[in-house]
Formats: sequence, C-alpha cells, structure tokens
Amino acid sequence: MFLLNLVKLIPFVFYFLKTQRQINAPSIDSYLQPFYAKHNKKLKESTLLKIKNFYSISIHLCCASYKKLYGGKLSDKERELATLTAICTPVIDDFTDDKTLSKEALDKLTSAPYDYEPKTLEEDIAKTSVGILLANVKCPVDFSDSLKQVMQAQHWSMSQMDPTISGDELLEITIEKGARYQILCHHLIDDALTRQTMDALYLLGGMLQLNDDIFDVYIDYKENITTCANVHFPPSATTKK
Repeated sequence: MFLLNLVKLIPFVFYFLKTQRQINAPSIDSYLQPFYAKHNKKLKESTLLKIKNFYSISIHLCCASYKKLYGGKLSDKERELATLTAICTPVIDDFTDDKTLSKEALDKLTSAPYDYEPKTLEEDIAKTSVGILLANVKCPVDFSDSLKQVMQAQHWSMSQMDPTISGDELLEITIEKGARYQILCHHLIDDALTRQTMDALYLLGGMLQLNDDIFDVYIDYKENITTCANVHFPPSATTKK
C-alpha cells in the first residue's frame, strides 16, 4: 500500500513543481516591481532566492496538498494568497534574524498592519502583504490569531542562541515553530480547519521543522544556533561575533 501511494504521489509532486515554477517568477516579480520603483531599491538577493526557490514552492505545495485531501484544487485566489505568504515570510524572518526591528514593532507590523508606518522597502512589502492577506482570507480573525502564534514561536526561537538551552525547551520550540506555520498555511485555503486537522498539522509541522533543521545543520552550527540536529556539537569558535 505504501509503495502504491508513493507511486501516485511522485507524478503529482513533479507536475506541481513544474507548473509552480512557471507561475512563481513572473507573479512575484510583478508584485515586487512597484515597491522597487517606490523605494528605488530591491530586496537582498538572498531574500529573493528564498522567496522564489523555497517558500513559493513549499507553501504552495502545502496548500495544494491540503486541497487534494479535501478533493479539490487550489483556486486562483488561494494561489495568490500562498504567493503573498511566500513573499512576506522571509522578509519578516529577516527582521528577526538581522534584529532590524524590535519585538514590539514587529508585533505591530504583523497584527495591525493598517496602523503601521513603514520606513523601509522591506517594511512596506511586509505591511502591504499582511494587510492583503487579512482582507482576503476566509477567516481573518483565525488567520490573525494564527499569525500571532507564529510570531510568538519566532520570538521564542531566539532562545536557540543560548548554548545552555535545555533539550526539552529546544524540542518544544522546534515543534512549535513548525506546527504554527503549517496551521497558518491551512488558513490560506477556504476549507474549514477542524480540531482533528489542527492536531494532525501540529504533529506534521513539528516533524517538518525537525527535518528542516537536519538539512540546515551546518548553517545553524556556524551561526551558533542550537537545534535538535546539532545539539551535540560545541558552539563554533570561528563564528563572527
């Protein structure tokens, strides 16, 4: 049965990736161009690569998989919402990683974007994207609550810079980060999120985050970020302070 399901899944994934790559680049560039013209500046190449090569693929794949479970396909609107989330996610991540915004400012930007006055290109993109998402998802209150939980998990993850973090806390952070983001992605589609589905996504998201940490083990090790995948390694002595 497992092999049969795998055989069915492989064509779906390859067809999806091929189709999505053809859609992603032009729609992302078209969305970002007015911001570039307004601020006379472009996103960092590393951030743009994350948008096009990772988030725009992974988020659409998650949402398309959810729809397939419900017996449907992504609508044009759902696809657009997934694209917006793929654009603003790494931009918001950079605010935390680069410490360019305070926790208070970042929380206001993501919870009350209409009241936020952007000062940079990145803030403008994040504010506009989150605002459009809140105005177009089926359940804006649930989406907003879910986004707050994602941000709380993101803030909590800063504890991973502490090499003395306990194994139990590290595992909780890892699961929470992955779980909350998967639940947020489900809010991008029109199908109702049941308690049972949320519980399943919580487990799935945690496992996906653990898997992601395995792939990023070297990068995290060099950045002195403690994860479940590198917890047995000492902090890197060559990391720039």
